[in-house]
Amino acid sequence: MIARVISRASHVTDEVIVTVNSPERAAVLCRALGSEAHIIPDVLHDGGPLVGAMTGLQEARGELAIVLAADLPLVSASILEALLQLCSAEAEAVVPRWPNGFIEPLHAVYRTEPCAEAARAAIKEGGRRMASMLVRLKHVVWEPTESLRGLDPGLLTFLNINTREDLERIKGLL
Repeated sequence: MIARVISRASHVTDEVIVTVNSPERAAVLCRALGSEAHIIPDVLHDGGPLVGAMTGLQEARGELAIVLAADLPLVSASILEALLQLCSAEAEAVVPRWPNGFIEPLHAVYRTEPCAEAARAAIKEGGRRMASMLVRLKHVVWEPTESLRGLDPGLLTFLNINTREDLERIKGLL
C-alpha cells in the first residue's frame, strides 16, 4: 500500500520522504522499497503522526511538503497538485476540511519551516495530534473538500484503510 501512495505522490514531487516509528521499520521498508523513497525513523520514539510529520518536515529540502498517511491507496495526484497550487505565499498550510468540520491534516500541504517549528513547539508542550501544530500557524487555508469534487467526484482520494472491511471496499474500487 505504501508503494502505491509513494507512486502517486511521485507524480507531483521529486522528493519523497517516508517516516516510520522505529529504525527497525525503516530497515524493513528500505529493503522492500529500495530507492523509491528516503525512509527515516521518527526523531522521537512513539510520538504518533505529529512526530512523523515533524520528522519529515525537518528533513524536506523544499519550501513546501505534502504530508500523507500511508493508508491512502486512492490518493489523487491531481488533488495533490490542486492543494499545492492553493498554497499561496502567505499560507503556511492547506488542509482539506469536510462540511462537518472534520479535517484531513494527513492529506495536506505544509510550508516546511514554519510548520516544522510549530510541530516542535506543539510536541514540546505535550501535543501529539496534528491539530496541536495547526493551531500554532498564522495562516491555514481550510480547503472545502467539496471544492475538490471536480477533480475526484467521489473524493476517493480521502479513503483510508483502518479495518479489513475498508480494505475489501477499496479493493473493489481498484
